Amino acid sequence: MRSPTAQLKRIKTYAEAKAFVERTAPTRGELYVPLGERRYHHNYNIRKVGKDYFVRVFGYDLIHYKHDADYIVINESRSYLDKSLLDVLTVVLGLVYGNEHNGKFTVYTGKVPSKTNSYRERHVFYRRSKFLLGMNEEGWYLPEPPTIYTYHLNRAEANNVRAVAKEFRTYMENIIKVRETVSVDMGLPNQGSSIAFTSYMFATTEIMHTLGENYSLWTRLINKPTTAESLTTLAHKNFYGVMLEGIEQTFTDWQLYEHRAKQFMEMIRSGDPEQFYKALLILVVCTGGTHAKLFNVRSEDSWFIGIPKLLDSLDQILLKANSRECFSLIQVPQGQVPSDKYESYIFWPS
Repeated sequence: MRSPTAQLKRIKTYAEAKAFVERTAPTRGELYVPLGERRYHHNYNIRKVGKDYFVRVFGYDLIHYKHDADYIVINESRSYLDKSLLDVLTVVLGLVYGNEHNGKFTVYTGKVPSKTNSYRERHVFYRRSKFLLGMNEEGWYLPEPPTIYTYHLNRAEANNVRAVAKEFRTYMENIIKVRETVSVDMGLPNQGSSIAFTSYMFATTEIMHTLGENYSLWTRLINKPTTAESLTTLAHKNFYGVMLEGIEQTFTDWQLYEHRAKQFMEMIRSGDPEQFYKALLILVVCTGGTHAKLFNVRSEDSWFIGIPKLLDSLDQILLKANSRECFSLIQVPQGQVPSDKYESYIFWPS
């Protein structure tokens, strides 16, 4: 059985849209005509608005055929173009697309002289992109090719930021030697194998005693706010537990992150062993979400975390807390897929 999408009509131009609407009976009680099978008319239809025509898919105006332009407009409302919407573009327009990772997709334009598609032009878009399509003798083309950006690490500045933590790193590497534990993970049954790994034990009670009952919320140092909503969303005053007592200010998520990051940076710059100890436990909390092994030792929950994971978390926090200095925005050449390695590190108010 063919899918509803595969049975949609091919309509490439304004003239074709006009002719199709004029010769097709509208859905009873509606101002639109079905784009494919009538039983799916709510999901796929085309309607006339003024002199223009719109293809609507699942309630979104996906394709706009303009009466006074040589191009059509795709995704004017900037909806998220998932695979179902891109499939409609493929069938209705004959547009070839490809899925990319992390909120991007590829559109191919131009003729295909061979099976290798080697002469198509490749364009990379963000999933919420609005873009224009024109038609000429070579096929589809883009009047306004997309502009894509990515973030590059400024290694010199990043090393300067990391140097701030040099004394703290030495402290951390020395203090956890006394906590070194060799754990044995037995292999598969009847194989007689085992794997020994070195980790470091941190009791939940000491973390709670030092950082407060809401200690787990320090993990936000790793999960930096990355959306514009964090500029306006209010965070709870007691976000830090005991560490924010006496502060009467109401923070947004963004302000709270910057306040928290500032506190952590002050700890690792202080040269004070007591502040170093707090910063070490914060790293344990930040790392523990994904890399810790939680066991019950003498009726007390304890985390076992290796120092490489702690150092990874420290590096992430340093780069995110100082992302203005450590990263730069770079335009990606047309058709190339940007690296998304550092996108979660970046966000600051403009």
